[in-house]
Amino acid sequence: MEDNTLSRGQAFALRFQQFLGRIFLLPLGYVVYGLLRFRGGYKIENHREVRRQFRELSKSGRPLLICPNHLTMIDSVIIMWAIGSIPFYLSNYRLLSWNIPAIENYRNKIVWRVVTYLSKCIAINRAGGVEHIEGILTKLSYLLGKGEVVTIFPEGTRSRTGQIDVASVTYGMGRMVQSVPNCDVLCVYLRGHGQDSYSTYPKKGEVIHLEMELFTPQTKLTGLRAHREISIQTITRLKQMEERYFAKLNAAVPSVQNGSSS
Repeated sequence: MEDNTLSRGQAFALRFQQFLGRIFLLPLGYVVYGLLRFRGGYKIENHREVRRQFRELSKSGRPLLICPNHLTMIDSVIIMWAIGSIPFYLSNYRLLSWNIPAIENYRNKIVWRVVTYLSKCIAINRAGGVEHIEGILTKLSYLLGKGEVVTIFPEGTRSRTGQIDVASVTYGMGRMVQSVPNCDVLCVYLRGHGQDSYSTYPKKGEVIHLEMELFTPQTKLTGLRAHREISIQTITRLKQMEERYFAKLNAAVPSVQNGSSS
């Protein structure tokens, strides 16, 4: 099992960040909600049911790693809005997920650096060395072990084809699951109905489909082979969810055509 021990200074820094984030949750949360709902005009398909499902899936209190597909730069923000309300997170702050945005996207934007810090984010430099990446994964695994929810994209970056490429999976999430006993994985497939490829933001006024599937990865392997197997199990489930989405979408097309011609 991996060593997820942090120095006293690192652990204190994360607790302090969490403390400040909780203080600013109410004002910052409603600003983000306003931007998503009114400026972006986004809507979550079956929103109440999505939130009900997440409440049920998160009741166990076990370590929870959220693993979504990745098409826009605000996928993690949309997921947090989709699965919980601001009052819900006030009462269940640990369920507001930690995220790892790429620092190159906002390195020189002071406001965004403050916002991400207060939103339970740990910046990652994707061009950083092995030691930097391992340090980030250790922090995230430490948080998982403390009962916090963490989000990580198995593909590592936005899909350039607009669909999940199983071969592009990274093994960081497998390492995290292997290092935290009894860790559950929540696969999340989200996609705007008008989303053809990757983009910075969803299209304005987009209706967003979101599906969740909870499972506990199992492996008899150890080390890097275990990390690989767990990561492949996860992205394979996401790919199956994507295939179901397109199958339903394609099945609905003839119905729409028939309805419009009658």
